Amino acid sequence: MQTYLEKRDAATNQARYYRMLVLPNLFGAWTLYREWGRIGQGGKVRMEWFDSEDLAVGGAARAGSCKTPTRVLGRAAAIGHV
Repeated sequence: MQTYLEKRDAATNQARYYRMLVLPNLFGAWTLYREWGRIGQGGKVRMEWFDSEDLAVGGAARAGSCKTPTRVLGRAAAIGHV
């Protein structure tokens, strides 16, 4: 699962992104990888580990639930949802 959101607003010089991935790791667990920051620069990363894919996807849903269109995207649109 991968989610990528962008917010661009030339009037306020904002260019932000937020990305979440759910990935299997080498130890049989699942990783929720979250990255955010300014587009074109290195961002901050947070990783959380879960025992199952369902738990990791649930963690992504909880983390993404606060990223509503008015808070993160503003007038921008979600780029992709795979």
